[in-house]
Amino acid sequence: MGSKQPERDVGPPMMLTYKEACKKLGISMSRLYQEMRAGKIRKLELGPQERRIPMPELEAWLKAKMAEQFGPGPSSPSDEPAPSLSSSPAGDRERRGEAAA
Repeated sequence: MGSKQPERDVGPPMMLTYKEACKKLGISMSRLYQEMRAGKIRKLELGPQERRIPMPELEAWLKAKMAEQFGPGPSSPSDEPAPSLSSSPAGDRERRGEAAA
């Protein structure tokens, strides 16, 4: 009677826990807190014990860090897309120039 609907693949999450954000960026939890205190990464408070970091915040932080270390790219920064932190096997192959299996 109660048929269970199949779960849909909704793609990468739009918001990440602190732990997930640290894993994506390859930084420690203390570094994440440091960047948040400095106002470089913003968080959303969804409830009293529920906080998340939107993916665009992480992408903006990464883009700023890359510009800080490597300087602006050949074109103006507004022309360049933000680096993507989401990954998929097909997208990874595409970026490396490999053919799909």
